[in-house]
Amino acid sequence: MATVNLKYFRWNQPNSGDLVMGIDATTPQTLTSSATSQAASFASKDDLTYVRIVSTGNVYVTFGVTPVVVSGSGTLILANTPEYFFLPKNYKVAVID
Repeated sequence: MATVNLKYFRWNQPNSGDLVMGIDATTPQTLTSSATSQAASFASKDDLTYVRIVSTGNVYVTFGVTPVVVSGSGTLILANTPEYFFLPKNYKVAVID
C-alpha cells in the first residue's frame, strides 16, 4: 500500500506567445494504492493537461476515460520518483499496487 500524490498542470499561452507550464486550479489528489484499481476523480478538461505522479511505494498506473489497471500491467512508477504524463481530454489516472 502506497500514498500516491497527483498534481495537475496545464500549458498556458500568455500574451508573449510562449507556452508556459502552470499549476491547474484543481486541488491535488491523494490516492491510497491497494490490490484493487483506484481511479482519481479528476478528469482532464482539455488537451493541455499534464499530471505529476509521486508515490511512496512502487505502483502501476494507467490512463483512460474510465481507467482500470491490473497489477503488473500499465506503467510502473517507482517509489519516490516523480513522473509526468500527458492526459488527453476527459482522461483520468488509475493506480494499483
